[in-house]
Amino acid sequence: MFGINRRRGGSGIPSRTAGRGEEAIAVLKDGSARYPEDRDVLLALITFNRDAGDLPTALEYAERLARIAPNGSGGTAAGQPPAE
Repeated sequence: MFGINRRRGGSGIPSRTAGRGEEAIAVLKDGSARYPEDRDVLLALITFNRDAGDLPTALEYAERLARIAPNGSGGTAAGQPPAE
């Protein structure tokens, strides 16, 4: 089972996802609900949805990421201060 645990200091992205994209997307959606401004989670959601062929959903997450970090900066990873 996958899970996102930002307290361990990792990226929080499930690492054992080979061939299990749908399960990874479900975990990442949960992570996004818990950490809505986490750029790593949003980037993973963009990638997994794009790779699954769900371009409209990938675009929604990309737009959300752009609102959080319009110039590739700002936003936060859970438990970390905004980039300066």
